[in-house]
Amino acid sequence: MVAQSAPIAFLPSARVRRLFERVADLPLPEQIAALRDEQISKAERAAVTALLSADDVGPALFDTSVTDWVHQLDGDPADVHALIGQRVGPYRIIELLGQGGSAVVFRATRTIGDAEQTVALKLLQNGLFSSESRRRFRREQAILTHLSHPNIARLIDGGISDAGIPYIAMELAEGFKLIAYADAHALDRNARLRLLIDLCRAVDAAHRALIVHRDLKPSNVLVTSEGRVKVLDFGIAKLLDDDEPATATQYIALTPGYAAPEQYRRGSVTTSADVYALGVIAAELLVGARLGPDAGWPDTGQEGTRAPARRRWRELDDELADIVRTTLASEPERRYSSAGHLADDIERYLRHEPIAVRAISRWYRARKFIVRHRGAVAATTLFVLAILVSMAFALWQAGVARQAAANTRAELERANAMRDFMFDAFGEAEPGAPRAAPVTVVDAVERAIASAQLDRTTNPRARIELLTRLSNVLSSQGKLDRARDLLDSTLADATASLGAGDALTLEAARISASNAVLRGDFADARSRLDPLLERVAANTSELRIRLLLDSATLATKERDRDRARREAAQAVSMTRSNGSAELLRVALETYGNVLLAIGEAADSIPVYEETMNLDRARFGGQHAAIAAIDVDLSRAYRRTGELDRAEASARAALAIDRVVYTKDDWRTASHLNALMMVLKERRDYRAMLETAIETLRIHRNTLGEEHPETVNSLNSVGMSYVLLEDYADALAPLQESLRLTAQKFGPEHWESAVVRGNYGYALGKAGQPVASDIELDHAVASFAALADPDPDGLATVLEKRVRVALDRGDVATALSHIERMEGALGQLKSQDAYWDGRVSTLLGRALLDSRRTADATRSLEAGRAALELSQHPDAALQVENTLLRAAGAQALGDHENAGRLAAEGRRALGALLNPPTRLVALASSLSG
Repeated sequence: MVAQSAPIAFLPSARVRRLFERVADLPLPEQIAALRDEQISKAERAAVTALLSADDVGPALFDTSVTDWVHQLDGDPADVHALIGQRVGPYRIIELLGQGGSAVVFRATRTIGDAEQTVALKLLQNGLFSSESRRRFRREQAILTHLSHPNIARLIDGGISDAGIPYIAMELAEGFKLIAYADAHALDRNARLRLLIDLCRAVDAAHRALIVHRDLKPSNVLVTSEGRVKVLDFGIAKLLDDDEPATATQYIALTPGYAAPEQYRRGSVTTSADVYALGVIAAELLVGARLGPDAGWPDTGQEGTRAPARRRWRELDDELADIVRTTLASEPERRYSSAGHLADDIERYLRHEPIAVRAISRWYRARKFIVRHRGAVAATTLFVLAILVSMAFALWQAGVARQAAANTRAELERANAMRDFMFDAFGEAEPGAPRAAPVTVVDAVERAIASAQLDRTTNPRARIELLTRLSNVLSSQGKLDRARDLLDSTLADATASLGAGDALTLEAARISASNAVLRGDFADARSRLDPLLERVAANTSELRIRLLLDSATLATKERDRDRARREAAQAVSMTRSNGSAELLRVALETYGNVLLAIGEAADSIPVYEETMNLDRARFGGQHAAIAAIDVDLSRAYRRTGELDRAEASARAALAIDRVVYTKDDWRTASHLNALMMVLKERRDYRAMLETAIETLRIHRNTLGEEHPETVNSLNSVGMSYVLLEDYADALAPLQESLRLTAQKFGPEHWESAVVRGNYGYALGKAGQPVASDIELDHAVASFAALADPDPDGLATVLEKRVRVALDRGDVATALSHIERMEGALGQLKSQDAYWDGRVSTLLGRALLDSRRTADATRSLEAGRAALELSQHPDAALQVENTLLRAAGAQALGDHENAGRLAAEGRRALGALLNPPTRLVALASSLSG
């Protein structure tokens, strides 16, 4: 809040404004020095510091009040900590919570009966000297005490201390500031809008109680750990505003950047001023920058930070941009008439309804319809093509059935039923009439499902087979939970209609178990598969073989290596007796995948080679099946360290793709992923990034924005930037990947924990320590809470936490997490080569940083020994270990050994492609 003499309107002079803009982006010490050097009056200096305090551009400025700024410049700092332990009215001050230009806020307690109440106690810095001002203070306090809303921090009490200092006791709300909460939790646009709706509803409730905030800004809005918005300081501006013209000094609730134009002009301040501030907050939430009147760009700020915001502003659709523009109109009469009307329009936008601030013309309604349906024709065309293929197949089946007339009547009925169903589904998918939402493949499948479920005259075998296959379409579109529900209902239908032992019933049960594996619910999958294995006799039937293959795949997820190997080998053996060449191909490929998953890459190679021979015998040289096995071989060769063969196999698969597929295909993206992993091992991170970007493009075009493979590709793009140490560019794809992963699987799922760890690490390396700690600690907690523990995943995210802590000199935190890493890795039956020597090297670095050189040397030597024994040692880790041993020898005064190790480490570092900056810096710091 900014003090201003009564006769002068609060409009900064051109000189003050220029000086503010020049120093606004400087660090705090440089700002103070710049202001000391300027030949300006004390009043001008106070005006600039007031603007800087209110600007809220960073933690240092935000935590420093105007008063403290003036004291720093004048050499007379005030020690508010001296108030801790004292009493103000009935309250005992416990600790300082924050300071502002007009008040200091403490945590305080008071005793009421046998209970103790904790409050936020605000001590106002401007006194109430006249009896009339005291009377008005108590009147407004009484009004605000009765302002009750779940999203407003309630005013509990107020009074005037014996020393004449006004105080206000408010509900103590704890949480994140609004923008920080949205960024730290990677909220998407709609989630941010829902927070804004809650904020608007709270503001509207106060307005209806005839109370205006007058100083709304993100720092006055908290979001609790439960996601509830809490508005702070509601009405405090009204308490501070002295309307009497005779008063010598007036306090205006005004923060540059958030204040409405009429507040600068000292015009009538109404609820419309709060609506304007809500518009500025909306812009910060949606585009990451404050906008000025009529949605103009502020003159200050670095171009590097404005450019992304300008891009996000241009990406807003017209309706949302119009909502923001309306709230930021220069004239109050052109804004929303209330915060409630603003909330209503945002809700209409989220429901894809026409918004109130736009003219409701036929063209506008038609255009909104087109926007909502712009993907409909393409999506429906894809589905129609699928229908035509399926219909042709069904008609072909019908022809075969007719030829077998006497003994295949039931099959003929089934084929005819499927044909009729396809014609009905085709009619349902036709996009000629307006619909309330875009027609997608999933929409068309859902209508097909509804038709099949409602028509009880359909041949039951046809209905059950259709529903089972449609569930696979839902799974391929990433709708795993919906597919599960459909499979469960279809399985119940099949059991009732066909019997528990019917082949279709058992197949539906098997696919239900496969769905559980895809959902990551391995316990559910096992509870479904084991009874099926017991029910299906130990024979060489195809169902038994497929159940064994599914069970072996699940066992790899459960980290039950013995069972996985045993069941996959048994399935292959049974398939050889079964005599089906096609089933043998499937069994061998699954067996190879199982061996690769349990860490037996060398053994998987001959299995894949046999599969390749079968594929070539059947398909020739240019076929999708050949490309798939090439990719399997590429992954196996990479795991055995044969990077040349791995890259050759991946590129061979991609060469086949160029012949087989005339346009983008999701399988090409999978093959690019295999190449990307080889490039990662080669440390060719620039080529890796290019491959990751192309993989993401294909996944988006073929599978859609929210498919799990697309989301995984976003993560790969982000991590490619991380490996290139381009952390700023890594944040956006990792944040989006985290948002979509948490949306699809839940925030505590294993997949979410992996991506959250990557995002948290990038935040830390990008210089955002608070947000980094939040995400990394969340990821660690998610791994620790998994019902099916993943020690390897936990150790991986702990390593990221350790490296971030070491980068900023937090050795104590690093050591505690290294200990947790050791405990997690101790739970593994066998460790991947990645971990060879890693924990010992990390521990050695932490011990060196804490000056425990002898202990560090022992740990580093243990790491060296482990790396020498490793079959596939990490080259960068070897360099790090050598350089750290050189640093240890140097610290112990062993200069000869230090020089030798430093030279050895520098040679190895020079051989690395894309050497890590931290190792380059470490090598440079060593003598010799």
